[in-house]
Amino acid sequence: MFWITKLTTRIEQLEAQTKFQGKIINEMAQQLGVHIDPVALDPMRQLDAEELELVRLGKNDPGGQTPP
Repeated sequence: MFWITKLTTRIEQLEAQTKFQGKIINEMAQQLGVHIDPVALDPMRQLDAEELELVRLGKNDPGGQTPP
């Protein structure tokens, strides 16, 4: 039971940290005048087949610019 509590606490800490980092990224993007899709920042989102293929080919670019 101790380990479950400890793991739950750690998961909650990581979720809070991720949320905080997302806020910082959004603030920086606003200062730069750049829009970032919040879905792209979600670490739990699932990639669709097209995105997986781009990753496999090494053509995925976090800035949204995929080379031809």
